Amino acid sequence: QAGFSIELVGTIGSGRRRCLEGGFDAVVLDLQLPDGDGLEFLEELRRAGFTTPVIILSARREISDKVRGLMTGGD
Repeated sequence: QAGFSIELVGTIGSGRRRCLEGGFDAVVLDLQLPDGDGLEFLEELRRAGFTTPVIILSARREISDKVRGLMTGGD
C-alpha cells in the first residue's frame, strides 16, 4: 500500500550479486545464512564500496555481537 517493494534472497551468493547490482534503499541482513557469516558478508560489501544502509537482523544477543555489527558497517 505504501509503494514499497521487497526482494528476498536466501544466500550470501545471491545477496552479493543483488546488492552490487544496486537499486535498493535499504537492506535487512540476517547474520545466520546457510553459506556463510552475515557479518563477514557485510564487511565484504563495505570494502566493495556498498553504501546502502544495512539493518542487521539477528538472534545474537551479546553486546559484543552488536558492537561488531556496528563496527562492521551495520546501520
